[in-house]
Amino acid sequence: MARPSVQDPGLSRVLDAWGISVRRQARAASSSGEMGNVAWHVWTRDDHHLVVRRYAALRSAAEVAYELVVLRHLDHLGWSVPAPAADVAEVDGRLYSLCAYVPGGPCDAGAESGRRRGALLARLHTALLPLRDRLGQRPSWRAQPDLDDPRLGPDRQVGLDQLRSVDHALVEEIEESDTAARAELRGLPLEALPTFLLHGDFTTWNVRQRRGRPRGVIDFDVCHVGYRPWELAIARLQRAPTLLEGYRGEAVRLGIPLSAMEERVLPAVYRAFRVGMIGWALADGARLGSVDREFIRVQLQKFRVGLES
Repeated sequence: MARPSVQDPGLSRVLDAWGISVRRQARAASSSGEMGNVAWHVWTRDDHHLVVRRYAALRSAAEVAYELVVLRHLDHLGWSVPAPAADVAEVDGRLYSLCAYVPGGPCDAGAESGRRRGALLARLHTALLPLRDRLGQRPSWRAQPDLDDPRLGPDRQVGLDQLRSVDHALVEEIEESDTAARAELRGLPLEALPTFLLHGDFTTWNVRQRRGRPRGVIDFDVCHVGYRPWELAIARLQRAPTLLEGYRGEAVRLGIPLSAMEERVLPAVYRAFRVGMIGWALADGARLGSVDREFIRVQLQKFRVGLES
């Protein structure tokens, strides 16, 4: 979904740097908050529909380069992904990319679409296996769920301190859930699990559906080498249990079946994911000057309910 563009000072300059002349542009809707990326749809004078992305300030050039290697690999294999259309450019210290537009709308939340989305994810993991071995880990990332991202630490603490001054009880809940999630993670044999090159955010809104079927995949901003339980948790498995059915069946067919251990750790990894979402909300609130308490309460409720929801 697009909306009329709010002009970014660097957008015109980066389009000039790429030699792109546009007849229309519109800012893409986003729910990633203050720390997230910003994207614009642009239509060139020769009728090409492209997408310009301005990366979040915390993204390094090495991380962006990693993402674009993944996209070029999948594009070469025939996947419908945002294939790079130009080199990364830097304007005023911010990185910008120019990629192809992937047509379609968000994948619906129906049971059959969940199965198909799961099967598509298994095919994606298979397609990325050769690149996992050749490309290795994304710069500055680790395979296991990380509740101590050094880029978020200071802002997370500021957000927590801001919240403590207005809602001490909520802060206590946050700290209790954080302690519990860390204890669970410490008790899991994550390092014994197989690693895959993950998409990192395989949600319904990042899978593009056309004619009732998932056809394309967008937003590889957090692709990295990691563990499949983390991928499945972030794919919002609790909303679409058929996604796991679809993944299981296709993974067996492709020769990459989920192990019993991978399935066993899913609930704990899911709870860690929810605690991680709280950390992002605190850091985002520190930058905005106000923490979204309702969002945090929702995450705490999902943490308590787990995958039984």
